[in-house]
Amino acid sequence: MRLIDAELLKESIAKWLKPSKPDETEMIEVADALVSTMMEIDEQPTAFDVDRVLGKMHSEMMNSASSEFDYAMYRAIEIVKGGGVDGN
Repeated sequence: MRLIDAELLKESIAKWLKPSKPDETEMIEVADALVSTMMEIDEQPTAFDVDRVLGKMHSEMMNSASSEFDYAMYRAIEIVKGGGVDGN
């Protein structure tokens, strides 16, 4: 899973809503709009790579000699995996 910058995506999509000329109106098919939206999402840069962060956190935990640090890191990993929602 990767997280993207929603504000950057909205800015990109908003450009489609502006006509090329002041007096121009444009009609497009809904399917075309959805395909364009999916392509725009794919083109967005990754803002936060969950798997990469979890891998680094796990590596730090494995290289530690402190049980307190290990437990704290374990809990932090669980929070990141849970996305901070539903009590995690």
